Amino acid sequence: MSFILCKNDSKKIYIAVGESESVHLAVNDLIKDIQSVCGDAELTSVREEADVFVASTQSGEFANISGGREIFTHEEEFCYRIENGKLYLLGMDDLGTMWAIYTFLEKELKTPPFYLFEDIQVEHKEKLEIEEKKVQEYPHTKFRGWFINDEDLLSGFQSKGKRNIDY
Repeated sequence: MSFILCKNDSKKIYIAVGESESVHLAVNDLIKDIQSVCGDAELTSVREEADVFVASTQSGEFANISGGREIFTHEEEFCYRIENGKLYLLGMDDLGTMWAIYTFLEKELKTPPFYLFEDIQVEHKEKLEIEEKKVQEYPHTKFRGWFINDEDLLSGFQSKGKRNIDY
């Protein structure tokens, strides 16, 4: 059974207890993008009435939500799964869960990651049907880079480093 978004339908999203603020913010983006593409979405605190489930292995509810079938072996690993008309956005940790949300938005809802900044209009649809599937990935690079504006943060690594900006 596929996951269906319709113009006059609202999906209920359940976030596992204990998820980080960053996951909650990513879910806010999920809600906005669903509203932009097709239909509506809202949060629910009742797991049994949800259409969309968001959880990481850091949550005590992960095994119940995922059905105990997801095994993650890498940091930031994630999967999104559509099964029996429900959407599961799951991750190894909070970053993995965020990657699940944003990858789903990009691949399935076709919302470009930076459409708000690039002034791109998202295509509105009357109905969007996504077939049952499971997508599981993880980042293949372990290290992150420094942004050029972080030079003040690097000053502390000098022998007598002093931070010039007080945040």
